[in-house]
Amino acid sequence: MKKVLYVSNIEVPYRTEFFNMLSKKCDLTVLYERESVIGRNEQWCRSIENNFKEIFFRGINIKNEFSFSLKMIKYILVQKYDVIIFGCYNSLVQIVAMYILKILNKNYILNIDGEYFLEGNSIKQKLRRRILSGAQYYLVAGETNIDEIKKISKKNNVKAYYFSTLKQDEIEKNEMNKNNVKKINNILVVGRYSPEKGQNLVLEIAKVEKDLNFKFIGSDNKSKELKNRIENMNLKNVDVVPFLNKEKLNIEYRKAGAIIVPSIKECWGLIINEAASFGVPIISSNQTGAAVEFLGNEYAKYLFESGNVNDLGKKIELLKKDKKIIEYKKYLINKSKLYSIEKMVECYMEVINGGENK
Repeated sequence: MKKVLYVSNIEVPYRTEFFNMLSKKCDLTVLYERESVIGRNEQWCRSIENNFKEIFFRGINIKNEFSFSLKMIKYILVQKYDVIIFGCYNSLVQIVAMYILKILNKNYILNIDGEYFLEGNSIKQKLRRRILSGAQYYLVAGETNIDEIKKISKKNNVKAYYFSTLKQDEIEKNEMNKNNVKKINNILVVGRYSPEKGQNLVLEIAKVEKDLNFKFIGSDNKSKELKNRIENMNLKNVDVVPFLNKEKLNIEYRKAGAIIVPSIKECWGLIINEAASFGVPIISSNQTGAAVEFLGNEYAKYLFESGNVNDLGKKIELLKKDKKIIEYKKYLINKSKLYSIEKMVECYMEVINGGENK
């Protein structure tokens, strides 16, 4: 078995599931930048036991999800690994580590979870683009961004992996318990409440679409802020649920008329995978990687211009009038079957077996 180091930012259950499966195929060590994150539900983060070796930095915390420590040098240079994979190209400590490996002409693999947002000419963005060109292999969530990564890296060693929170048996189970709702009355919005997530656009819609009910799930420690905004806007058709475990969230998927993913910018958006596996009609911003990947050309009509509340409103009206909604549901279920944790592992191992460290 090859000895693999995977550098990640934080511990989350869907990644733990993936690492558990990957560890059956290689000798895996996961190096986490930090042990806990403000604003994330600890019960959720630690809900799955791991079967791989793990290391946590004790470094200087940067923002909410990243930290910095010079101990990284020990793991990338002193410890001997056949393959080193970096999971967060926008993390300072990982940028520094990749830059060191690039200078020393040592190989590394770079994971990119969908859209990479490298516009601009700031020093950090220029450094990111330089680092992006230094990997030996690239693993990119989905197929949409492959050509662009090839242009930036000037390499052809770019492989899609089919990013998902779901195992194959879960996808099959979700299809058996699929969403059979025909009316677009109840709409879900799932995820942490923040300006980058664009939920305020949905609140603006709720002021107008008073015949629709909106349920915000997963706002967690931001629930009070969200509730205050709802109260100030005098919205009677909006409900807030701070946290639901996977089983209860699945129940919500089965009875939802649609889900809105309003993110201003989202590299991937795993909620798309989950909703699609139940056949929940999706309306999403055009800056959500998974939505662009899943809806493609066939259902691009349900992608609205990011940050444009009027365009979001038009997509809702379009969905309400769609007489072929059953076809859309079937399309989403079939699309979700192409993305699973097992398929992720398969794609990773193909690259790992060809990406030894030098």
